[in-house]
Amino acid sequence: MSFHFLVIGDIVNMLAYGALLFSVVEIYLMLNKLWSRKHIKEVSESISVSSRIIGLIPLSIFTLHYALNGQYQGVIDGVLWLFAGIVQLLIGVGIWVSGNKKMRFSKLISRSIRKERSEMGYLAKAIFKPHSQEKVIDILGAIAMIDGKLDKTEKDFIDKLAAKWHTKVIWGAIKARHKKASISPFFVLWEDLDDYLKTNPESGELKYLANTVRELITVDGEMSAQEEIIIHEFDYLIDRNGPQRSGYQEYRVVIVPQRVEQDHYLSTTFNSLTRQKVEGGEGYVTAPFLSKKYANKVKQEFQENGYFTTILMD
Repeated sequence: MSFHFLVIGDIVNMLAYGALLFSVVEIYLMLNKLWSRKHIKEVSESISVSSRIIGLIPLSIFTLHYALNGQYQGVIDGVLWLFAGIVQLLIGVGIWVSGNKKMRFSKLISRSIRKERSEMGYLAKAIFKPHSQEKVIDILGAIAMIDGKLDKTEKDFIDKLAAKWHTKVIWGAIKARHKKASISPFFVLWEDLDDYLKTNPESGELKYLANTVRELITVDGEMSAQEEIIIHEFDYLIDRNGPQRSGYQEYRVVIVPQRVEQDHYLSTTFNSLTRQKVEGGEGYVTAPFLSKKYANKVKQEFQENGYFTTILMD
């Protein structure tokens, strides 16, 4: 048995070295087409410098990992793709474009990244249907207000996206709504998302929404613990609504008011709550969340404001 495994291992090892030839051919064909056009401004600007920089980081780590573990096929493949990424990066910043040759490399990179930031919403503009764009703005506004304050970089990102859709963000209305429902910003966001889902977006549109949300969350250069919870809920939601329609455990939050004014607040502020009998009386039940962390966050927000809360698993 061990002899058979050794033979199979040797065959796979030979195939891995042989596969490197395909990588060499692929990289050559890709770079050859770019190299002959490297001096053309439009070609240079079509390469995302940010994505190249981001891609080189994990590629370098994996190559180092292969080297430390003696996996030389992986090392060679990693070095080849690092070389390809660096060449693409150099073309992307435009060092061979006429008029750029005397500019410092650092200035070329910063200029390219600034230009990309101004173009971030182009794909989102093309993907989202006109009737759902307003709801997407509501979702992004809710994320920007999740911590109760509006960061300038996030506001600028949403304003630029709205401008590309020939609409304007009414920040006064967004702030007023969040002030009224400040007990649970996470539930406000979920209701906006639920309204959007009622427009029956296609799975591709959902994926682009998640990408746009990621761009918004990372536009200030960091991701908070709260924003990480939001990303997880979006990821689960997209996976559930994708072509495979994966099954997920669902979590509902039961909110039981302790005073008459709390009951009135819940019934007049939130549209998606369902009033029903629960153990110990009557309460309000949310629609299902897919992330337990998200459900716990909503539960925590209401609990901290004097409501009795618990979680039901469907």
